[in-house]
Amino acid sequence: MALMTVQNAYAQLQEEGLVEGVSGSGTYVRDPAPGEQSPREAAQRLTELQAEVARVSTELAGLVERVKQLEAVVGHTKGEPGA
Repeated sequence: MALMTVQNAYAQLQEEGLVEGVSGSGTYVRDPAPGEQSPREAAQRLTELQAEVARVSTELAGLVERVKQLEAVVGHTKGEPGA
């Protein structure tokens, strides 16, 4: 692996705040700041949120269908054509 590739990788990791360089000592993986999520925690939270969005979307689709059914009943009882 080329030295330039490794240096670029370290620079990118530092820009993202994942590692920190200590002069004369080396480069170390940075601990998350208090209240900051680690990449693993953020990925887990994203997965949880995606599951919640899927659940809510399914529930919303059911509610939309129920509203359509109720509109058809209400329209039918008023003498209007139902859907």
